[in-house]
Amino acid sequence: MRLIDCETYELVEVSEPTEPYAILSHTWGHDELSFREYLDPAERRYSATFRTKIEPFCEVALADGIRFAWADTCCIDKSSSAELSEAINSMWTWYKNAEVCYAYLSDVPGDVKTHDPKSAFARSRWFTRGWTLQELVAPRRLEFFAEDWALIGDKATLLDELEAITGINREALAGQDLADFSVARRMSWASSRQTTRPEDIAYCLMGIFDVNMPMLYGEGSKAFIRLQEEIMRNTEDQSLFAWKATPESAKQFPYRGLLSSSPAEFAGCGNIKPYPVFTAVSTPVASTSRGIPLTGKVLPEWSTNQPLKIGKGKIKLNCFDQEQGQSRAIMIEVTGVGGDRYLRSSPHTDFSFPEVLKAMVDEDTTTVWLPKSVHKATAEAMPNSTRQHEFYVVLPGDPWDLKLWYRASGRFINIPPPSEGPYGSPRLIPSAAWNVGIASLLFKDEYIQASFQVHIWVWPFGLGETIKVQLHAEVTDFANGLDLKAHKPTDWGHERIVRGDWASGKSRPSLPPTQRLTLKRRGGEQSSVDIKLELRTFQGLDVFCLVVQ
Repeated sequence: MRLIDCETYELVEVSEPTEPYAILSHTWGHDELSFREYLDPAERRYSATFRTKIEPFCEVALADGIRFAWADTCCIDKSSSAELSEAINSMWTWYKNAEVCYAYLSDVPGDVKTHDPKSAFARSRWFTRGWTLQELVAPRRLEFFAEDWALIGDKATLLDELEAITGINREALAGQDLADFSVARRMSWASSRQTTRPEDIAYCLMGIFDVNMPMLYGEGSKAFIRLQEEIMRNTEDQSLFAWKATPESAKQFPYRGLLSSSPAEFAGCGNIKPYPVFTAVSTPVASTSRGIPLTGKVLPEWSTNQPLKIGKGKIKLNCFDQEQGQSRAIMIEVTGVGGDRYLRSSPHTDFSFPEVLKAMVDEDTTTVWLPKSVHKATAEAMPNSTRQHEFYVVLPGDPWDLKLWYRASGRFINIPPPSEGPYGSPRLIPSAAWNVGIASLLFKDEYIQASFQVHIWVWPFGLGETIKVQLHAEVTDFANGLDLKAHKPTDWGHERIVRGDWASGKSRPSLPPTQRLTLKRRGGEQSSVDIKLELRTFQGLDVFCLVVQ
């Protein structure tokens, strides 16, 4: 650590400060005095920044009886990445251990009225920058100075004004342990702040969350993801996942991972608190190559007018929003992409319910996995992607007439051929058919004097579990019977024959087992049709595909 000797303006190297020192907080301009420039006495003397910031700063420190001082502009050699990383990781401690911190507000006049919410003090750029957040919270003693270095006031006497300007709880400003405030609440303090470099919005928050990590300038928004991963290693507070995207961002990225992309997404989280650890039902979360496990009760999405949307639901977080004397538990919406893997959907909406229902929701918990983030291409493709509960049908080269019978509505719907590609391309069966119940596919070939139906029953057994699909075939005018083979997603090599009327619970005589049907065409030539159920992958998601060959 380098300190300025306020009497000589020379830099002094110290391993650990043994004497009191003052520390400067300010917003950077375009002509700040760098470490290399400061070493040259002539260049230092003629620097406008030295005359307006460093020299008055040292004079105020000496007037307070403090000989040594520290300023980030000239006390860090930023050409050394190792020194810069060490300084940034130590910054919170340096500000906290300083005898006094002087905040220089270069855009505030000396006669400002601090109690006016529209004053230059309240609108100062100093309150909008990322790095000044920790410089406001960490110091035990903080004094504010105007552009002419006139004393405006100190933190202890301006707690009400500072809380109104920044949204930071006055208890935190007064020195209460930050671990007493939820992760979401602390993130909300930075929600309206900006930094020049995108990585710094993460680096400037390390002290607020008592974590350390290496500086990797050039990583961009990944820095904020890394910060959240470090936070997860130190706390079980699931309010970290209670962020909410802006409507504009959600429109562009309707599917997201579990982690936020910016502190701005915590803007409305100032009243969120975690449940006490001993009352919470959860598994410690950690980022892995598979994603992040989240344990809770997944509530299927349901309405009286719409069928159950299989694969979509809401999972409760172990935190609650306490506002105006009312407590409401927090949920996020998730959409399944196969097995126990999910993405966060509707990220611009937070869902809550009365806390009195928490005990009911905590029953029968399950663990689901969400990625920490989602690539832009994946998020854009998700609205058109196939869900686990949808079916494709692949037909042979000859034209087939394919209809879908909705049992609920009692009507047939034609399934058109693919809009692109020849026969033999996958046709998507409308997903609305896969409500809880039964749907039937009617196959008819104009060249074959026969037709057959495949009945499909679908039951969801809770999100996070494989959707149960059972099939039965009824053959019209066929001399032989028909078998369907079902492949389980988790056991590709195993085939099981599916027979019987499971929908009604009544056993039906098994059809004669054959795998190949020999059919007679109108012209007398022989043809064959194979029917089997296979698991196929489209756009990276598991689907069932009925293949007719």
